[in-house]
Amino acid sequence: MSAIPIELCLSSAEITDIRVRPGGTWVSGVLSRSNEAHSSSVLAMWSLVGGEMTELLRDPVPTAGRGVSGGAHIWNRQGDVVYVVTRLSGIVKISVGDNGAIDVLSLGCDPSRTWSTPALDNTEKYLFAIADGSEMWRFEIASNEACLDFHTEGFAFDSAAGSHSVCVTWDRPEMPWTQSRIYPEETTPHVSVGQPRFSRSGTNFGYVSDACGVANVAVVADDIVHKTVYITDEFEHAGPTWGPGQRSWCFNSDGTHVAYTRNENGFGSLWVFDRISENRFHIGNGVHGCLSWENNVLAAVRTGARTYSFFTILFQNNKPGFLFGHDATRRTRRSFKVENVFVIGCFQDSFWDFNFI
Repeated sequence: MSAIPIELCLSSAEITDIRVRPGGTWVSGVLSRSNEAHSSSVLAMWSLVGGEMTELLRDPVPTAGRGVSGGAHIWNRQGDVVYVVTRLSGIVKISVGDNGAIDVLSLGCDPSRTWSTPALDNTEKYLFAIADGSEMWRFEIASNEACLDFHTEGFAFDSAAGSHSVCVTWDRPEMPWTQSRIYPEETTPHVSVGQPRFSRSGTNFGYVSDACGVANVAVVADDIVHKTVYITDEFEHAGPTWGPGQRSWCFNSDGTHVAYTRNENGFGSLWVFDRISENRFHIGNGVHGCLSWENNVLAAVRTGARTYSFFTILFQNNKPGFLFGHDATRRTRRSFKVENVFVIGCFQDSFWDFNFI
């Protein structure tokens, strides 16, 4: 067996906070490069048609995600505006056209504070974000006015918004994986929760909870399914909350399906849950994060046997029960590389069959 090339183990680039741009023809993410002299990050997007990369923001420098976590940027529903957390300049609003950024405007964020996990409500009049891990702020986009929505003497992470705004919070001496709650709900003793998330429409809501003994995804009753459903599983669907932006599960665009990950005794896998039929589909193995699903495109940051991360794209075929996509470990002419980060094209040369369980 040949040795793994050292450049694959000591990558100078990393991609985090992957999101599918609404419309399904571009994927965005933060590309970070580092060497002995300096490090840099840029928000970019990659075409799923031609494969070209377009830079959206280099200055001010965008915040990068942590490993397979995100929390750095969010698109509006039309896909023509993206809100980005920066390292030193608060949150900026970027108008985006077919060829890249059109203009960059700063929101009324205190640049001396650390911001994370921007979230738009379903009217797209307000943007919510966490400041310094202890407050959730609301920004009225039209007026650029800011208002404190929630403050805690403990900790607050992962703002989310749809029909209303929420965040995860917990108090000392607890840790987020021992006892936490989703504001504005009350605490349930000895239960931890995380990753509150709305569908694109803002009318479907779910989160991760260990109320059943294992950290599994729970989807709250709505117009699609009239009861709260726990995707009960012996394996966890999320890791501990060490920082903001973990995205190990997500809704599809219309809220009828959920993509989620499993930690199978240290080995990862990606699954899809059909909320209507309650069937579960095995998509593939590997550690996945930053899940994002728009229209027929499901994307994730994926790591596996090699130590660098890349993102992989899965397309949903019009044939029920199949996905088609490509993995960088399967060499074809349509794969391409950005330094040592694999960027994966989308095409129909490989099929993954769903496995019903």
